[in-house]
Amino acid sequence: MRPSLLLLMPEYRVDEQMSGIGVRALDLASAMESHCEVTIISAQPSDLPDPPCRILPARTTDIAAWIAAVDAVVFFDLGAPEWLRCAVHARRFIVVENAVPLEHLEYNSDLPENARADTYRRYVRGFRAQVAVADHFLTRSEIERHLLIGALALEGRLAPKDIGISRRLEHLVTNVPIGLSRKDLILSHSTAPDPNLYLWTGGLWDYMAYETALDCFLGDLPGKHLRFLYRPAADQPLRAHKVLLERNLPPEHISFLNRPLPHSQRGLEIEQGAGLICLGRPGIENETSVRLRLRDTLLYRRPIIIDGNGASGEYVRKTGIGITLPELNASALRDAIVALEPSSRMYDACLAAIDQERKTCKLDLTLLPFLQAGQAAGWRPTRRIGDLLVALDRALEGGPSDIPAPFLA
Repeated sequence: MRPSLLLLMPEYRVDEQMSGIGVRALDLASAMESHCEVTIISAQPSDLPDPPCRILPARTTDIAAWIAAVDAVVFFDLGAPEWLRCAVHARRFIVVENAVPLEHLEYNSDLPENARADTYRRYVRGFRAQVAVADHFLTRSEIERHLLIGALALEGRLAPKDIGISRRLEHLVTNVPIGLSRKDLILSHSTAPDPNLYLWTGGLWDYMAYETALDCFLGDLPGKHLRFLYRPAADQPLRAHKVLLERNLPPEHISFLNRPLPHSQRGLEIEQGAGLICLGRPGIENETSVRLRLRDTLLYRRPIIIDGNGASGEYVRKTGIGITLPELNASALRDAIVALEPSSRMYDACLAAIDQERKTCKLDLTLLPFLQAGQAAGWRPTRRIGDLLVALDRALEGGPSDIPAPFLA
């Protein structure tokens, strides 16, 4: 009998307008569904045309009942502590797909400093609670895996016997890099691009160096056009809105997709472009994460131009699926665009690298250590419920890192 998994993300949408974390959950569900019975609980009713699993809206779903009914619960990001506590009480196998909260240092920039500090401490307590009680962790990159293992050590979750079980701690942590499911590889297709069109896939505007792209395409780059796939959200800081209003953006050089881009139509839009541009600002968030936007390059076979400020740029440099800028400025971006002409050797080399990476970044394969760890544990927690509840309370109260080690008799 296949184990039942609940992917719990009641704060996030998994529908035609979902963000990157929703896409990540959907990709994992697609890869897991051949091994497990998967259900997603998300913020809104889903309007996806062909979802890989059942998707239920949180508002009309008895979440506690679902937690009690499944074998394992996968928590994304910093989920509500009450559902973590519910999973502990129900003795479910708890899985966490999250990273050390570093990007959160830049959240709530419009609040007073004391309020920002208090909010960040809540983020840290939420993460420590996950570290305290989870049976397994999923990460998106090697650097996230390394940071998480450091957190596990500091929070008392590791013991010498763990090295005897797995020298790479694969019974606790599975690295599942950005990748594609078997279904993605079957359905993906590619059409001839417009050689003069480049697409900004970006991310949260606060973290992105969109001014560099504007400067480049407003400069000496005849015939080339940059299309932003989205505008800054209304609830994002006014800085991005002000920059776009103050710039004189000629429509023959720079344009915006003036409608929400449904997930099911994303490929049709991306395949129009010759290449993708995703430039992040220097910062600790950029240095310690791999952007989910890289999925577009692998799925739709479009080389990417990216900054060199962190793990994402290093991944592109290592695999050759695009160009990592030596410096973050308009001149370096212009040189990369010229080098990536669709008829060039560089472009062909990037396409060959993408095809090679598509063979190795299969989620069906990278998820196997997690599935094996769950099976080895019988999809049940290995620690006493009393110890887990004590550890959970300490973490949420901001107490000392005195958490029982895993696999106690």
